[in-house]
Amino acid sequence: MSESRNGHYREAVQSYSQAILMDSTNDIYYNNRGMAHTSLGETEKALADFDKAISLNPNNAVYYANRGVLNSQGSRYHEAIVDYDMALRIGPKDDWAYYSRSTAKVYLGDLNGALSDMDLAIVNNPKDAAYYLQRGIIYARKGDRLSAKSDFDTAVNLDPKNPVAREHRDALNLPAPLVLPPDLGSLHLDNPHTQSTTPAPAASSPPAIAPIPGYSPRA
Repeated sequence: MSESRNGHYREAVQSYSQAILMDSTNDIYYNNRGMAHTSLGETEKALADFDKAISLNPNNAVYYANRGVLNSQGSRYHEAIVDYDMALRIGPKDDWAYYSRSTAKVYLGDLNGALSDMDLAIVNNPKDAAYYLQRGIIYARKGDRLSAKSDFDTAVNLDPKNPVAREHRDALNLPAPLVLPPDLGSLHLDNPHTQSTTPAPAASSPPAIAPIPGYSPRA
């Protein structure tokens, strides 16, 4: 992470900490500070903030999903799935939560469960190229070349400038045995639909937290 970006998140942590001093019951501030801590690689502090946000507002699906991403990044996939289950219990049409739970299931070797989750993600959001790309990767892992190619084709059609989707599709056009790019199957742990954070009060408004590669929690 660059020094400027690191400083950006440090400033956000300080601003949200000041906001919490003014209102320690605001769950949004804890969630957003947790996002900044995560971006700085401060896992334990981020986890504590997400836990606090959930304790203050246990009916916000986003907080469980953010903690799920953090658990996935720490290879705590079983814990992540529990968080995604809670997020989906609250918001059963959250396509990103299905996408993220699918990722955790892949790492646990549950390809059938991962595939089912991607089916649901696509049902709830059929226009997202990232979902077809991920489902195609799962099909490829299962050895279903035809279904994988169909999904990679769809991903390219939805996002023609996506080089990853093209690379995966081109790999499937090679003669058997299946030859895949080195990173094929390296599913993403980030949220493809990053939302801007809710600002703290004007007296201590933090800078907007921009998405960074590898982790993009939600506000």
